[in-house]
Amino acid sequence: MRWLMKSLVSLILIVILFIIIIYAFIQTQWGAQKTSEWLTQYTDYDIHFSGIEHDLMQPEQVIVYDLLVNPKQDKAIVSAKSAQIRFNWQFFTTPSHLQKITLENGNIDLADKAPSIPLSADILQFKNMALRSEKTDFSFDAKKITGGITPWIPTSTDLIGAGHFQFSIADGMINNNEFSNFIISGQYQPNNIQIEKLGTRLLNGSLSLSGQYQDNQWKFDNVYMNGLRWQSSQNFNELIQSLSEYPRISIRSLNIVDLTAEGKQWAISGFDGQFSQFSWNNDLSFTTGEFNTNDVVFQDEHITDLIAKLNLQNNQLNLDNLSLRYEKGLIKLSGHWNKNNKTLTIQDATLSGLLYTLPENWLTFLAKPIDNKSNIQNITIEQLSINQSILIDITPEFPFQFTNLTGKLQNLMVAKEGEWGLWQGSAVLNADSGTLNRIELRRPDLKIVTQQDNAIVEQYSAFIGDGIVRGSAGLIQSNQQRQFSLIANGLNVPLSIPYTLGLKTTYSDDIGQFTLKLKGDLRSSPVSSTLNGTLTGSKNEQQILNSLIQNGEIINHL
Repeated sequence: MRWLMKSLVSLILIVILFIIIIYAFIQTQWGAQKTSEWLTQYTDYDIHFSGIEHDLMQPEQVIVYDLLVNPKQDKAIVSAKSAQIRFNWQFFTTPSHLQKITLENGNIDLADKAPSIPLSADILQFKNMALRSEKTDFSFDAKKITGGITPWIPTSTDLIGAGHFQFSIADGMINNNEFSNFIISGQYQPNNIQIEKLGTRLLNGSLSLSGQYQDNQWKFDNVYMNGLRWQSSQNFNELIQSLSEYPRISIRSLNIVDLTAEGKQWAISGFDGQFSQFSWNNDLSFTTGEFNTNDVVFQDEHITDLIAKLNLQNNQLNLDNLSLRYEKGLIKLSGHWNKNNKTLTIQDATLSGLLYTLPENWLTFLAKPIDNKSNIQNITIEQLSINQSILIDITPEFPFQFTNLTGKLQNLMVAKEGEWGLWQGSAVLNADSGTLNRIELRRPDLKIVTQQDNAIVEQYSAFIGDGIVRGSAGLIQSNQQRQFSLIANGLNVPLSIPYTLGLKTTYSDDIGQFTLKLKGDLRSSPVSSTLNGTLTGSKNEQQILNSLIQNGEIINHL
């Protein structure tokens, strides 16, 4: 019995000595190397470290130096100059669970697929770490990360697991966009992120917000943007299309100050705005909004000093006030757009000092139906005033210009069920001077009224030289027709006017009077091929012009 006791004591002493030797061996550089080789051989990871330190005064803590961990089946890498590992009593029942892991002065490179990590901890802490992630459509690179998550319980599909987090980042890049002084705190769960606070310097400005991500949707309480400068290689349509690929976004209160953004053939600068209940889900929605901006460029158009106040109620966008400067003039208007019936109503508008050149092929555009995919199929102008403006058409075949143009449109419908035209109301237009295919005009004027589906020019007139040309016209708009008729009477005017306007009749420089009657179809291309009518002209009761117009061809009878 005595021999047995001595043998047991000796065995215990040998075990203790062996533990001491192993303990001392591991803390040597050669022992650390052999230990890392053994871990690499018997685990799914390549593990390397240069040394291990343990202090008996802190028996619950181990420090590993120059740690490098790389899953054998993945490109993810974790490295740290030092890794502090703390144990607690749970380690004896669950060896894979630690009290605390602290990674300091290292890097974390993440692959597309998150590796499975057989560890968890009450606290995972970073000190001066760097994080990099490269994916097909997303890149992230952050430096000097300090913070942590508690608890840290990763899963096979999620490296973070679930817990409360708080991090600060000195600087980094998101999709080639620089940021700095990044601070974030919140609560993380798979498919549910609570952001208590986020603030950062981004794109030469600042961004702060709070909110939540759940069910593939971001819900923010407050978002503040100040001084952001953003550039894109996309045109406007491409940008809108790319936004449809992102999760839905809703913002209770959105505040923007001094935003500048630029893309291919579009730009906006000095944008300030406030929006409530703002949301984006393939289209834009908000309850109320106010904004102003210094400059807006879209393709060849340039707008300055844009100010707007609007609200959205029951699928109707109400434009309480809009003012802007365009083509050296000032535009002010109010109105509303109804999404359900695709109707735009301009309640009150003023155009002042506008210098506007009609776009190429504008007449062909108006002759065609509106694209049925358009969200505007009906347009009504309740009140429109035009003051001191200039209207120009530079079409080589038939240029014209009207200077100091004034006018008033009332209750006029200019688009109806996807068709351009004139219905319901009236219009009066006049100018100080103008040119019509190089014919100089003085005091041209025009008065339009409507009757059912017909638009009627009750009267038009213009002084030419010492004489005057006046007449009337009509436009039939039923059954998608655009048949027009016109009567023009010239008194004491050059009889060369019809020739100059494009009717290749007998040319005459004489001063006299003429009568032109025409009918045609505005929806034909060219319109001239549909012209039918007569032209007569005389001087001192001597007939000089007598022509018949058939399908655009001139037949002279003199």
